[in-house]
Amino acid sequence: MAFTKQDGMWVWVDLQVRVPRSWTQCPKPRHEIATLLVEDLPGFTVALVDTQIRPQTAMAHWLITQKSPAGFRADREAELKACDES
Repeated sequence: MAFTKQDGMWVWVDLQVRVPRSWTQCPKPRHEIATLLVEDLPGFTVALVDTQIRPQTAMAHWLITQKSPAGFRADREAELKACDES
């Protein structure tokens, strides 16, 4: 290949509660992270988080009511990124 693409991602794992954190919402990197963690950390398992309300619904509610949970706030600026090249 004439041009290779390199990419990186920060992942933090709280080993006491065994919870990984990454800064991406794109499914492919999240899957790759989960696969690597399961392969490299003995006894590490991955499960989906089951919430009572969809994140999109919760965030829309915060914006409409202008009330967000403690530790969060809705500002006037946002950086939006697509999961693909667009």
